[in-house]
Amino acid sequence: MFEAGHRPRAAHIVAALETVSAEFGAAHVSHLPEPEEGWMELVASGLVFDLAGLAPAEGLAAGPAAFRFGLEPGVGEKWEAVDLLPGPHIAGGRAMMPVVRVMAGLAARLAAALCARAVCWHPAGSWMAPDYFCRIVAGWLAGGPFPALGLTAFERTAGGDVKSAGLAYFTGQELLVRPPEGEAPVDTIKLATRLVDRLVEAGAPAEAGRVDLPGGERVDLDPSHDGRLVTARRAG
Repeated sequence: MFEAGHRPRAAHIVAALETVSAEFGAAHVSHLPEPEEGWMELVASGLVFDLAGLAPAEGLAAGPAAFRFGLEPGVGEKWEAVDLLPGPHIAGGRAMMPVVRVMAGLAARLAAALCARAVCWHPAGSWMAPDYFCRIVAGWLAGGPFPALGLTAFERTAGGDVKSAGLAYFTGQELLVRPPEGEAPVDTIKLATRLVDRLVEAGAPAEAGRVDLPGGERVDLDPSHDGRLVTARRAG
């Protein structure tokens, strides 16, 4: 996302990709149409991505900000979007971790080099401050946990449970964590982020069972009959 009238042009993207950014990996331009078309093709780690909405063409509309990380409420109403999408030959695997990792690294590299005001991740409806996005992606690419507070998000239900948003993009299931009575909300969120990291790595469970998390914590998982939700409870 950029201030109105300040979206980058293709030349700005070319210059940004020439900057050294080892933590996010290398990338280069593979196809550059006339500037008026407002898009270009990029290659990163052998994967092809399209970048659309570049000036002088019209900007694109971003989805609503259901969740914000590092951004004040209400800001961004007049910002304009540039979209980074998997190219046609990998579009069917857009939720696969190798594709998401490379795309996130490319987005972080561009966000760091350009005057971006926010980075939006559509599957979770999350808007992130560029420095926040770059930090969580750099940590993930360096071997840290999946950035659950960004590439997914969490909301409290009326009954006090914590439900994920955007996890189904990766696993086909959302997560509902039911805390024990009296548990602090921050502790429930911490458990939810650890479970998202586990589920993204291992995949959605097909049947009820118990999993062990790092540190010796045990959690019971119970997928719904339609397979669209998995409920988690701390094991007694």
